[in-house]
Amino acid sequence: MGGRETYEKSFFIPMEPGVRIRYQSDRGREPHYAVLLEAELDGRWTTVRCWDNADSVDEHHMHRYSEVEGKQPPERFSHGTCNDARKEAIEAAQATYKAVIESWHR
Repeated sequence: MGGRETYEKSFFIPMEPGVRIRYQSDRGREPHYAVLLEAELDGRWTTVRCWDNADSVDEHHMHRYSEVEGKQPPERFSHGTCNDARKEAIEAAQATYKAVIESWHR
């Protein structure tokens, strides 16, 4: 989940049985967020993709995950504001979740 372990608020967007988006955020002078695409794999919720700004409020990253290699290094995904980046992350998770979950197994 990036460099942060706790957030002030958290909610879920259900996609289909066994797939959800977890959105977490903090408010304040420097708002931080994480958008996690999670799938129920082997009986537990597993992060298969993460978009966040945990390292810096102005750096919006995406982390790929894989079953074999775990969390991958960050890739920049947005140059917009926090609000723009959060929206882009949620839309990306909704649009690509099936392919992302399939790629997790590689």
